[in-house]
Amino acid sequence: MTVDVQNNTGATIAEAQVWAVGSVTSKPLVEGTNIPAGGLLRGKLKRNLGLKSDGTYELRLTESSGKRTIRAGYFTNGYSLDERISFQVEQDTVIVNRVAGKIGLGY
Repeated sequence: MTVDVQNNTGATIAEAQVWAVGSVTSKPLVEGTNIPAGGLLRGKLKRNLGLKSDGTYELRLTESSGKRTIRAGYFTNGYSLDERISFQVEQDTVIVNRVAGKIGLGY
């Protein structure tokens, strides 16, 4: 699975984190600091997130204007249903694009 955070705000993002937030436990998946305007934070992950629950992805941003938290997507039994999840961070919104992956043995 690929996780992208694209900074389209026109300013540096001090910190960006993408978490897998489960019903029982949570864990960070991708973290970056000082992401410049136009910059991209990318993480490549296994489809098995290492959690034993269902949950969602949470983007946590620290910007000069404050903090934002956005939830999107879904995983089940610790396995991502997505092949790719992309967060496009704009000044006043976050656009989320997801590409579903195949579900079956080996995932």
